[in-house]
Amino acid sequence: MIKLTEARTIQGVRFGVGAVLNSDAATESQLLAAGVATALPLVLTYTWATKPNYSLTAAGTIINISDVGGEGGSLWKATSAGWVPLNGVVKLASKWGTVASPVATISGSTGALFVPTGGSGSLIIPASMLIPEHSVLRARAVMHRRGINGTATARIYLGTAGTSSDDTAYSLGIAATDTLEIRPDVEIGVVASASMTGTNWMAPGSTGSSPTAVTAMTTNINTAAAMTLSFGMDNANALDSFDLIGYSVLLESL
Repeated sequence: MIKLTEARTIQGVRFGVGAVLNSDAATESQLLAAGVATALPLVLTYTWATKPNYSLTAAGTIINISDVGGEGGSLWKATSAGWVPLNGVVKLASKWGTVASPVATISGSTGALFVPTGGSGSLIIPASMLIPEHSVLRARAVMHRRGINGTATARIYLGTAGTSSDDTAYSLGIAATDTLEIRPDVEIGVVASASMTGTNWMAPGSTGSSPTAVTAMTTNINTAAAMTLSFGMDNANALDSFDLIGYSVLLESL
C-alpha cells in the first residue's frame, strides 16, 4: 500500500496527490523508486474520532484505533453494523489499587460518584462504539466501606449525563459493617439505540427476580452520543467512608 506524493496516471487512471493505492507489487516498487510515493503500513492508524465511516469501508477492513485499548491502541474490523474489536473483545478502562491505597474515596457524603484519577483508558464510551444487537459492556469493580453508622447502596451508572441521574446498571444494598467489601460484576447488553438490559447484582449461576435482578435501562441511554460509566455510593451515612479499590471495563462486540 502506498500514498502518492505527486499526481500520476497509473494504468490509464489519473490519481491526485495524496491518493492511497493498493496496487500490485511491481507498480508500487516502481513508484517508490521514482520518489513519487511513500509506503504505508498495512494497517492504518486513526483515533476513534477520525476513523473512516464503516458504511463506506469494505467489510473485513482492519484498522488500529490509537486511543482505545491502552498503549499502542487496538485493532478494529469494519462490519455492516459498525466497527467492532478484531477479536470480539477490547478493554476500555482499568485501574487497581489496594485497600490501603484505593483509586478513589468518598467521604462525608450521603451519595456521590467515585472520581478515579489516572489509570488506563477512559470511562467515557464514545458515540457509536456500542452497537445495538451486537455489543455487550462488562464492568467489574471492588469497593470497600469504612464505618458502621448506616447502610448504603453501591451503584454503577451508565448514561449521557455522567452523573447519578443516569440509569442504574448495578444497585446493591450493603450492611452497616466496617471493612465490608463489595464486588460488582455486571453485563449490559445493547438492545436498541435507547435501550439496554443489565444483569444488575445477579451473579453467574445464581437466581433472581425481575425487575431488580435483570434491569431494563432507558434513562439517558443513547448509543449515538458519548456515555459515561460511573461507580458510586448512595443512601449512605455521611459519617462513613467508601473506597473504590479497582475497576475494569470491557467491550464485547460482533
